[in-house]
Amino acid sequence: MSPGVIFPYHPRLGRYTLNFHEAQQACLEQDGILASHDQLHQAWLEGMDWCNAGWLEDGSVQYPISRPREECGRKDTPVGVRNYGYRHKESEHYDAFCFTSNLNASPVFPGREQGTEVIAAANGPGDG
Repeated sequence: MSPGVIFPYHPRLGRYTLNFHEAQQACLEQDGILASHDQLHQAWLEGMDWCNAGWLEDGSVQYPISRPREECGRKDTPVGVRNYGYRHKESEHYDAFCFTSNLNASPVFPGREQGTEVIAAANGPGDG
């Protein structure tokens, strides 16, 4: 797997607003691409925990959970990368999991640019 970072992304206006094509474009605007399942799985193995489901490059929607909790699919469910399966790319809306190998990239964080924001860095677990 190529070196880089995975980061969850959602627009400033709220979560679950991106169809597949909008998610692809959002990642491109962050110097990235939609992540693969293998990249998201590796991020989960390294501790990523993010409650919001996001698009992946293959059109599936998934999210990594390291700490099960009631507000994120119930506390009694197992840890892992949870999978909603392949979703309708035009009509369904989720967040995105982006991947960048450009370690010098400057993701957009809250307050730095109007319109979009990166919600977490891959170097630590998210609170999504």
